[in-house]
Amino acid sequence: MKRIPHGPIMVAILAASLAVPAWSDEALIRVGIYDNKPLVFMGHSGPEGLFIDILEEVAREQDWDLDYRFATWDECFRAVQAGELDLLPVVAYNEDRAKHIQFSDSTLIANWGEIFTQHGLNIQSISDLQDRTIAYLGNDTHSLFFRKLLDTLGISHTSLTVAGYTDMLVALEDGRAEAGVFNHIYASLAADGHAVRITPIVFNPIQIRYASPKDDPAGLLPYLDAKIQLIRSSDAAEYHQLISQWFGVDRKTAMSRWIWGMTIAGLAAILLILALNLWLRRIVQKRTADLEASNLALEESESRYRTILSSAMDGFLLVDHTGKVLEANDAYSRMSGYNADELSRMHISQIDVKDNRDAVVGRLARVTDKGHDRFESTHRRKDGSLYEVEVSLQYHPDNPSHFISFIRDISERNHFDMERLKAEQAIHEQAEYQRAIFNYSPLPMFSMDIDGRVIFCNVAAERTFGWSCNEIAGQFLPLIPTDKQEEFHRLKGQLRSGRTISGVELVRQKKDGSTIDVSLWSAPIYNDSHEIIGLISFYEDIGERKAIAERLRRNLEEKQILLREVHHRVKNNLSVISSLLNLQSATITDPEQAIEAFRNSRDRIMAMALVHMELYESGDFARIDMGTYLGNLTRQIALVNENAGQLSLVSRADSLMLDLQVAVPCGLILNELITNAYKYACREGMKANIDVSMARTGDGQFTISVTDNGPGLPTDYENSSSLGLTLVKLLVDQIDGTMNIDSSGNGTNICISFPDPSLA
Repeated sequence: MKRIPHGPIMVAILAASLAVPAWSDEALIRVGIYDNKPLVFMGHSGPEGLFIDILEEVAREQDWDLDYRFATWDECFRAVQAGELDLLPVVAYNEDRAKHIQFSDSTLIANWGEIFTQHGLNIQSISDLQDRTIAYLGNDTHSLFFRKLLDTLGISHTSLTVAGYTDMLVALEDGRAEAGVFNHIYASLAADGHAVRITPIVFNPIQIRYASPKDDPAGLLPYLDAKIQLIRSSDAAEYHQLISQWFGVDRKTAMSRWIWGMTIAGLAAILLILALNLWLRRIVQKRTADLEASNLALEESESRYRTILSSAMDGFLLVDHTGKVLEANDAYSRMSGYNADELSRMHISQIDVKDNRDAVVGRLARVTDKGHDRFESTHRRKDGSLYEVEVSLQYHPDNPSHFISFIRDISERNHFDMERLKAEQAIHEQAEYQRAIFNYSPLPMFSMDIDGRVIFCNVAAERTFGWSCNEIAGQFLPLIPTDKQEEFHRLKGQLRSGRTISGVELVRQKKDGSTIDVSLWSAPIYNDSHEIIGLISFYEDIGERKAIAERLRRNLEEKQILLREVHHRVKNNLSVISSLLNLQSATITDPEQAIEAFRNSRDRIMAMALVHMELYESGDFARIDMGTYLGNLTRQIALVNENAGQLSLVSRADSLMLDLQVAVPCGLILNELITNAYKYACREGMKANIDVSMARTGDGQFTISVTDNGPGLPTDYENSSSLGLTLVKLLVDQIDGTMNIDSSGNGTNICISFPDPSLA
């Protein structure tokens, strides 16, 4: 047998090699070594320990070459799982590990976990570890068990992971850890000479065996099992010798009887028996003391466990894998109304109204896979009332077929949560309502801090002034023109002093640089302490309102001018009527002439009134359409003239617009000429025809033409004193016109030309 020791290495660089069957010649066996004295450790001359002695004896018998590889426990354990080691001595057996690695059938020695602490610290039970720093060995079975136990009991603490037990002793001595999780064998030998002491806390009895990768590919374990069974046979001499060697108990060897006499041989045998008896008694006493201490610690731990459960505010149920209640604490009895004895005869489905028996079993099966579950449910009290609960469920670390359930009554919490949600919803709805009022107000609105920096503005403000809220947020209000800054600071000072601003008309600036007339309403914003924390401003675009006011002002001014014009026209028309009456009265010599004069005056006044009627109906108080006027005038004359049935009158006129100063004289001229044609155009035996026209010529002139087929004017008409002809001449002069008369026995044509007044 050859030994090939290696120095400390990491698992990451453990050489991966194929396992060689144990019975092959020159088989190379990769063996993991870690520091766990006296079972296995790296001594001055190489690997040593109880397990190494047995392994090397088997290796000699089977001609194995042992390739020792020294590392930490955690590295060695991972390496054997990965198949990078063929054998790992000193591995605590448990069912979880047996799923991943192969164990020898025979146990070489038993062990258990113990808690060591610093001198001077009073740690007597598990509860004294609350909020302490505890040192653990990575992947160590005692460390894993104890960590889970503390979590189950709700003992909070700080974990410190170390590479080996030697490092754990150093951590206790230098104060980095206040307690450490050791195995009994190592601690009983290595603790001497260190400033540490054992506590009454013991736990997790285990069997220590050899281990290999799953299914033992190198076939080593059967040879080791055979050797262990052999040395632990009925006489067990070799086993006790090894125990004595590695655990420090001296054992005397009997002398050969062929050297000594029977007396000396007997005495030696007696001494040997006494020594063995003393040694065994010492072992029994030590183990008894250890077990008593362990039982005391377990009793204290159990008492502490019961105290915690009985004084807990939350309910506790212990159930089996079928959902049957095994145990309940006082808190759950108070919560449910059932006593502990009643609960122990019940099934969870009788308490939980949401889950039937199958659902309960299914949930427990899922917890077995996951390790834990947390959910909300509804439980039924003894009086039939329901209450909401939160359930934390996990399987028992010492008995996976049992499940621990912590139950908290959350009815009040749910009621509070519901009330809180309602309050939050109400606040949210109110905030949304206020935001809607603010955002959808038709008036531009700005919310600012006390210095005038914009916090928020609404859609109307963006639409009116052109800046988006994101553009101006955090900036001073940008719509103040440069020449209005002093005015802005004055108004801001009023607001910061607590005053409000109502309906002040201002000029503000848009993003495109144009200005806008606005009316401002603004006020300070107060907090609950009545301190001013901001400003709010509303703007109204009064540009359209001011434009309407300006139009109203101009309309009023126009109406006043028109009213004065009406008064002036009435005065002028009355003056004309008065003058016409004066002229007419000068020609009256008998009653018949008076009647005729009144008729002529009536027609002239009617012609003037018709002009004003056309002005009123057209809506244009300065001009009338002479085409419409001529048609109305000829119809009016025909209605009042007794000769209308004896003649035919045709009138033609373009759509000519004349102002009042020209329209009135033209109306009087037309009235005189048409009326005169009615009087004198009719001859016996002939139907008279009258043709009236008014048109615009191409040289900027208007023409009025009246033609009839009557007997014509007298030959001396130019020297006639006729009022009608005199009036026509005066009116033609008034409009700067010229008149041409063509009269013969076949009729008369009078043509008057005058300039277009719009071209003057």
